Amino acid sequence: MGVVEEVFVVEWLVEDGQSVLAGQPVVVIESEKAEVEVEAGAAGVIEVIVVPGEEPVPVGTLLGSVVVQA
Repeated sequence: MGVVEEVFVVEWLVEDGQSVLAGQPVVVIESEKAEVEVEAGAAGVIEVIVVPGEEPVPVGTLLGSVVVQA
């Protein structure tokens, strides 16, 4: 088994400024082995999408950010 070093951003399921719930799928990424929906870690608003869709990036790269609602 190899170590995944790069993922491909397939598509964003949300847009900048959109409200999201904790656990809501927000982006689909793909590695050599699988396609995965990444969920929001907290409820809030998508502040910025840093890596647009259809772009490969190293594992650990910030893809976007959520401003948590109090």
